[in-house]
Amino acid sequence: MFNAGKPSGEGTEISRDGSRYVGMHFNGKRHGQGNLTWPDKCHYSGEFIDSKACGQGTFIYPSGRRYVGEFVNSIPHGQGVEIKPNGLQHCGLWDNGKPHGQFIIIAPNGKRAEGPYVDSKRHGLFTDYQPNGTRIERTYLAGKKSELYVEIDAQGVRRKKRSATNAEVTGTSL
Repeated sequence: MFNAGKPSGEGTEISRDGSRYVGMHFNGKRHGQGNLTWPDKCHYSGEFIDSKACGQGTFIYPSGRRYVGEFVNSIPHGQGVEIKPNGLQHCGLWDNGKPHGQFIIIAPNGKRAEGPYVDSKRHGLFTDYQPNGTRIERTYLAGKKSELYVEIDAQGVRRKKRSATNAEVTGTSL
């Protein structure tokens, strides 16, 4: 269907770059629910506004990594979950494509971590939960972990400890 010579309604669009869009159009733009696949096998399925991913959607990378959540101007922004091919999940708030705010990281082996990110780096108090009931509380400053931390066993006994390294932790590692 066309409106003033521009596609409107449901349809298929194949772009010069080889990408393929199947979904809703309004006044010649992707608008509403749709699926967009690029030649490199990236895929987005979800809401579009003015030809940009905007609202709820899922983006799948060729590696198998995927992001499920909110988009603004085709960038992860808002509440979302990044799931890596190995099953590691990174759940929280995204700001212009970067982790920013409170996050929960869940590993397939039962480990879990909770704490804040600022500009893609751990920043503040993080708690790591181990499958055996032990948890570790450690402070991070701009991605660098403090060498002092507290280990709390399954019975609630707290032990202050010191690590041997001050390695930077960024991204979605546990």
